[in-house]
Amino acid sequence: MLLPRDSFEQASGFDEGYFMNSEEIDLQRRLRAVGIPSIVVGSITLTHQGGGSSDPLRRRQWLVKSRERYAQNGDTRWP
Repeated sequence: MLLPRDSFEQASGFDEGYFMNSEEIDLQRRLRAVGIPSIVVGSITLTHQGGGSSDPLRRRQWLVKSRERYAQNGDTRWP
């Protein structure tokens, strides 16, 4: 995700209440609410090199918890 810093700040940045999932979805919803659209460029790719991965059960728990938080924030529309 690339965006000007002033746009990021206008939407109040990332909600630090999220952990590992949904924070970018929440930010995109808030950017749209202040009139800043999302644009997808499908030709760009990224390859993650090195590092590792978390336990699949923990990843699922983080995902479910984040989506529950997103739904509780009053906007259940997934961008």
